[in-house]
Amino acid sequence: MEPDGTYWFKYVNRTDVPIYDVKCEAYLLTPIGGDGGQNLMIAEIKTKKTIYTQVPCASNADKNALHAVQVQSLEDLVTLWSNSASYIRFQVVAKHELSGFSKVFVMDYHKR
Repeated sequence: MEPDGTYWFKYVNRTDVPIYDVKCEAYLLTPIGGDGGQNLMIAEIKTKKTIYTQVPCASNADKNALHAVQVQSLEDLVTLWSNSASYIRFQVVAKHELSGFSKVFVMDYHKR
């Protein structure tokens, strides 16, 4: 975490091939009660960069860890995340280079 309350999210390409058409999104989700169940109020968290054309796979020749990407939030999450019932969801949508199949990877953060 940066001193001003901005956070960094990190994702890693753990496949054996590059991934492409990568899109990252972050949300603040707050559960709210409703008739017959629970709903989620969703607020988008702005990030510095959200789209990546390609992320390479891990390689022994790669000394800079290019298969790991860090994404910076542009908002003060300490102030934004004031409700203890809220949580942050970071998701990455990417396509596998060989198969072309897309997959969504989701990580929820329940503790500040």
